[in-house]
Amino acid sequence: RELGRPGIVLERPKISKRKKAVMVADRVVGGVLSNTVGRVARFAGRRVLGEIPEEAKTGSFQITESASANLEALEKDQQLLEEELEGKFSVEKNSVPVLDSEDEALFKEIFEDERSEKPSVGEIKKLSSKFE
Repeated sequence: RELGRPGIVLERPKISKRKKAVMVADRVVGGVLSNTVGRVARFAGRRVLGEIPEEAKTGSFQITESASANLEALEKDQQLLEEELEGKFSVEKNSVPVLDSEDEALFKEIFEDERSEKPSVGEIKKLSSKFE
């Protein structure tokens, strides 16, 4: 049942003692069973999968020689990549960007085509007056 909204005053629905008892019992049983189901699942998991090996809990997590060699190689590759990218994308502070004349001509042509296709303000007013 929907309760009231602002400006609409409704009384709370009356719930009988029997319904209250059923709600309380449902909540208690649901809580107990969900806890029990969780415990049963953990117990079954331990029996089926076994305990976590002690070595996994307290084992050595040191980097091996092969792993450290791989790590050094990766760092060296990373440094080479950074140097190469730095050389490609570095721009001197006082340098003037060089414009490609072909690109500039193409941009001018496109810009002029766009301007020629657009109607003037006067043409728009004439067209709009016809529809009024």
